[in-house]
Amino acid sequence: MKPVNKLLCGFALSVVLMNGSAVFAKNCFDFPSDKFQSIFYINDIHGQLPTMLKITNASTQFDACVADDDDIDSFKFSSGDIYIGSDDMANTASTMFLNVNEIQAEVLGNHEFDMGATKLSKFLPKIRAVKVGANATYPPKNPIKDQVIKSFVFTGKSGEKYGVLGAQSPTLIERMKDPTLFEGITISGGEKAYKELQKEVDKLRSQGIDRIIMLSHSGYEEEKEIAKHVSGVDIILGGHSHDLIFDITEGKNLQFSPIGEPVVITQAGRDGKNFGVLNVEYDKNGVIVKAQNNVYKTSEYNKSLLMTTTADIVLGQSPVLGKVESVPVLTDRMNVEENGYSEVFLDIVRQETGAEIILMNSANFRGSLDLGDFTARDIGGIFPFKNKMCVVELSEKRLIDALNHGGSSLVAPDLKPSILQVSGMNYTLSKEGKVVQAAVCKDGQMVELDVRNPSDTKMFKVGYDDYLLAGGDQFFSLKDAKVLKKYDYDKDQIVINYFLKNPNCKPLVIKSDGRIKFE
Repeated sequence: MKPVNKLLCGFALSVVLMNGSAVFAKNCFDFPSDKFQSIFYINDIHGQLPTMLKITNASTQFDACVADDDDIDSFKFSSGDIYIGSDDMANTASTMFLNVNEIQAEVLGNHEFDMGATKLSKFLPKIRAVKVGANATYPPKNPIKDQVIKSFVFTGKSGEKYGVLGAQSPTLIERMKDPTLFEGITISGGEKAYKELQKEVDKLRSQGIDRIIMLSHSGYEEEKEIAKHVSGVDIILGGHSHDLIFDITEGKNLQFSPIGEPVVITQAGRDGKNFGVLNVEYDKNGVIVKAQNNVYKTSEYNKSLLMTTTADIVLGQSPVLGKVESVPVLTDRMNVEENGYSEVFLDIVRQETGAEIILMNSANFRGSLDLGDFTARDIGGIFPFKNKMCVVELSEKRLIDALNHGGSSLVAPDLKPSILQVSGMNYTLSKEGKVVQAAVCKDGQMVELDVRNPSDTKMFKVGYDDYLLAGGDQFFSLKDAKVLKKYDYDKDQIVINYFLKNPNCKPLVIKSDGRIKFE
């Protein structure tokens, strides 16, 4: 056991999962009584305005808690993927969210690049937060080259200085629909990344800064490796892998650097369903001696009136399309579960496009609805990527291959690429992620497919977006299929148009109906 760990054991590292407003009424985010640093952190919100509205309320209360305490050096940081897709209105809302909440620094995630570097370069100057990234290289003519720096130094109310640097994952490019959107950007990984990050940490420490925070969009497993390979970092606020980390556990999110100092790692899940407040105390040498990681459920907070009003002014009022009567509880395993939301709306897409089957990768689904009225903006948040819907001719074999590729997510450590949500068919996956049964609806009857020896000549009219048509998420069996019809808009607009045409629809009951089964 490393000597530093004895200090940590003596302070009884703790974690608290609490529900919002009750905590505020009692002890204001469960802050410790001694002098400490407190960080309000977010990651992977994916442009979800409903959760942004609620997080803003929590952020305001955080500000009130720390405002009058000179012993608390407080900060607000983002670990990327606040943006998503290429829709200007949605990204305007994300920009507004970062500024209203006074986020001080952020690292860019892969979804910040959904719009391409050129377009992103027009959004970044509007964000007041410092953009950091120490293992990314931008070519001279790249439009965002001068808008991202390797590190920055913040001064707390106590006068103490804190260094902040950024880390990104080289796999970000693999997640892109069009890798050219990176326009010459290179992101190092492995040993090369560790050396680049170490160089930047050393630069900060040479300035006498010994309290160093890394904002990372590299994924939890890689963030643990960074902690073990880079000395001098105290905290890694992570993202990308959507891990929800409640505790501080040695060997997991409490790692030790090459020189034996503790490194605390945390993430707050995905889609803004949670946010975190990390409290730490340091010794005189800038080594963490106590840490407390509090994770809060966003659903426990009301929407911020300020953010709601600002959104309505900037984005305009969104028309009410209908009512929601019942919604399911979503889990952190949405990528590998049947999704009642997608099923309800994919059935509409199938009806409106005339396709026999609709496919959607689960990772395409991002949002949820509250009970009561829902708007066009809410539907846009559920399907935020703004691809273009297509109807293609697809063979039985290519269909089964695609279902199998999605099924491989069941045994993948990161639950990727995600299973395919469907309309117009049902299927069953084995524990190993293989299709063991599939059937398509024909004239009101379910017709079984040959999943063992699928035909190359038996064809179906299948609808999916141009992300899958380009082989996105390595769904190569869906790539370059014969296009029968291509829309100028995505599935969200198809759903919105349907409700505009049918204003008197019954309230929605959103639930899974068993069209995807698991052995």
